[in-house]
Amino acid sequence: MAVVVKTSKMWCPVCGGNVRWSCPSRTGYAYCEYSAKATRAVPVDKIGTMKFCKWQGRVMREKNGEVMLVFAIEDVEAKKG
Repeated sequence: MAVVVKTSKMWCPVCGGNVRWSCPSRTGYAYCEYSAKATRAVPVDKIGTMKFCKWQGRVMREKNGEVMLVFAIEDVEAKKG
């Protein structure tokens, strides 16, 4: 059974990278800064050493306006390999 984690810490539970997110209403999406979806500027000589992470998650806006990252531990363990 998965354990659902809800936190205000915006870091990737798989690799520890920063999380990029959007929450235009009550719920939204999140993904790791090392995702193929993330836009980043990389010097040509560093392209071969780029780090990639496939983690994606959800965010939720609390009644007080704070945005919380929500993910399941079981999902994280499955995506590490």
